Amino acid sequence: MDSYPRARLHGMRWILVEASGRVLPEIEEKLADYAVRELKGRGIEIRLGTTIEEVRAESATLSTGETVPTRTVVWTAGVQPHPSLTRLSLPLDERGRIKVDDHLAVEGMQGVWAVGDCAAAPDPGRGHAPPTAQHAIREARVVAQNLAAELGIGESKPYTYSSTTAFVNLGRYKAVGMLGRFTFSGFVAWWLARTYHLSQIPGAFRKLRAVIDWTVSLPFQRDLSEVGSIGHPHPLRSEVYEQGGSHRPLA
Repeated sequence: MDSYPRARLHGMRWILVEASGRVLPEIEEKLADYAVRELKGRGIEIRLGTTIEEVRAESATLSTGETVPTRTVVWTAGVQPHPSLTRLSLPLDERGRIKVDDHLAVEGMQGVWAVGDCAAAPDPGRGHAPPTAQHAIREARVVAQNLAAELGIGESKPYTYSSTTAFVNLGRYKAVGMLGRFTFSGFVAWWLARTYHLSQIPGAFRKLRAVIDWTVSLPFQRDLSEVGSIGHPHPLRSEVYEQGGSHRPLA
C-alpha cells in the first residue's frame, strides 16, 4: 500500500470457486486443509463443490444460484492435448491423449513414441502421469534410451517413475509440500520448495544467479510491480490452435 497509495483493499472481495470437494488434490488432505486455513486467514472465501455457470461483464453466476458482482474473473483449467493430434491417425484416449504402453511407445505402431502433455503416460501411483515438467523430462530420457535401443544401442526400458514430491507455494515464506511420506508446511515447506526448484535449474551459473537473487531479497519486502494496461486479448478458442504453432493464438 505504501508503494501504491491509490490501491485500497476496502471493498475488495476474493472468492475461490472449486468444482471438486477439496482444493489441491495432488497433495495430502491435511496439507490442503492447511492451505485452506491460510487462504481464509487472508480473507479469501472458498466455495467447494461449486462451479461457475455464467460470466457476464459485471457479474458471475455460481451453480448455487448466487450471483456475484465482479469485473475480474481469473479462470484456471487443466492442460488439454493439442487438437492437431486428431489429424495424425494416432490412437487417442477419451481425453485426447495418445495411448502409449509402459515403454512410452504408441499402441499399435512401430518406432513411434509419445511424451509430455500429449501422451497418456503410465504412472504406477496414480494411473496416468500428470502433465508436468518433472514427468516430461524423465519421459524424454526413457524415450531417448528406447530409441537408441531400436537402433541397436543399449536396451529398452519401461517408464516407472511415480512422483512422490509436490510443493504448493502460498506466498512469501508460506508453502505446503510432501517428500515421499514426509509432509511439511509453513516456512520449512517454502524453503524446501525453493531448494527443490533450485536443483532443477539447468547449469551452475543459473543456479548461482538464483541463489544470489533469493538471498539478496530475503531482508526486503515483496517487490511490487504495476502491470498497467494489458490490452484486450482475443477470446481463446480451440480452432485457433488447430493448425499448430505455440501456446499463443495464431494471427
